[in-house]
Amino acid sequence: MSIDPRDWYAEAGDEHAWVRPVPGDCPNCGCCTARLCETGGKSPLGCAGHSTLAEKPAVSNCPCSAETTPGTFAHRLAQGRAENGGA
Repeated sequence: MSIDPRDWYAEAGDEHAWVRPVPGDCPNCGCCTARLCETGGKSPLGCAGHSTLAEKPAVSNCPCSAETTPGTFAHRLAQGRAENGGA
């Protein structure tokens, strides 16, 4: 996943700069940051719903927010649909 430098660098003046740490990659997939997967797994929007437009194609099939992955919001929702006869 590419990080836009404008997201983590800011001029502070006097030849100093504040640099935000680059988010760590998710240990469970190769498409997202750990923070994105943590948020996406708990959300009905998944990882794609919490990413930028440019990142959506890369993270749209992220296993960390998929309905086939136990513990994700999408998985719990799918189980509820199955228990209610698909309604």
